[in-house]
Formats: sequence, structure tokens, C-alpha cells
Amino acid sequence: MLDKVVNEIKDGVVAVITGTGDIADAVRQSVQNVLVGALKGTGDVAKVGVETVAGIFTSAVGGAKDAGGSVVDAATGTLRGVIRAIADVGGDVMEVTTNASRSAIKSVSDVGGDLGQASVGLVSGAIKAAGAVGVDTAEAGRAAIRGVLDGAEDLGDAALDAVKGALRETAAVPREIVESAIGKDE
Repeated sequence: MLDKVVNEIKDGVVAVITGTGDIADAVRQSVQNVLVGALKGTGDVAKVGVETVAGIFTSAVGGAKDAGGSVVDAATGTLRGVIRAIADVGGDVMEVTTNASRSAIKSVSDVGGDLGQASVGLVSGAIKAAGAVGVDTAEAGRAAIRGVLDGAEDLGDAALDAVKGALRETAAVPREIVESAIGKDE
């Protein structure tokens, strides 16, 4: 299942980037459609493990880089698609949001993308996707923050500082969500 999903997503991302200006939304739609189809085909939501999610992000972000598109928009759109797909098939949205955000930050790092911009995009994307599927938006934001912080921590102190700094400075994510997840300025 993973190889098929990964290849379909990368092909879809490349096609989207070459054909449209709204990368994040088009990637979200592509990822959601491919993942829902794959999950409904297997009938096993539990198979969407960390490896599957990581493969999806590697594929989407790599495809965006290869096609000259925004890796941040691709990562954000991918997270939104994953959240919507998991909600569509009745999976644990918060757990997948955390795992997916962690994978996304690592994928963005792998292609040299801006981790601060990516973290803000991922958290705001998680909030937007959660609202679209009717789950707690604040909890989804905190779940995404946990994921990007975990991923950044795995990458080292500089990455962690960049992510924390960007989240604290942005107006795109509600301050109370950031502060409840990572605390006030240190």
C-alpha cells in the first residue's frame, strides 16, 4: 500500500505544481483523495502508521522541491489532506496530527526548507483542517505543535529554536494555543 500511495502522491504533487497556483489546497485535495481511497481499499485505518505518514510527506515535499514549488505549501497541504482523510475514515485525528507534523518537519528539513515557516504553516493548517472536519481546533493546533517540536528536537537545538521562535512570533496561530503547548517566551 505504501509504495502505491507514495507514488500517486508524488505524481499528483508534481502535476499540481505545474498546473495551478494554489499548491496547498490542491495538494490537500490530492493527498486526501489518494489516502482515503487507499484506506477504504484496505479497510484498516490502523495501517496508517508513522512509516506511511513519513513516506507521504517525503513524497509530497520531495515532489514539490523537484517541481520548483513551495515545500512549505506542499507540507501544509499534505497535513491538511492527511487530517481530512483520517477523519473521513474514522481514525484518531489527534494522534495522526502529531505524527504527521513530526514527519513533515523532518521532510522539510531534508530538502533544505525553512523550518520556522513550515512549523507555522503546519500548525495553522492543522487548525484549519480540524475545523473543516468538526474536531477541536485548539487541540489539533496543540497536537501539531507537539509534532513539530518533536521533529525539530530530533534535528537539533538550532532547528528547535527556529521552530519555537517562529511559533511565538507568528500571528497566524492563536497565541493561547502556542503558549499552552510550549509556554511563554523563555
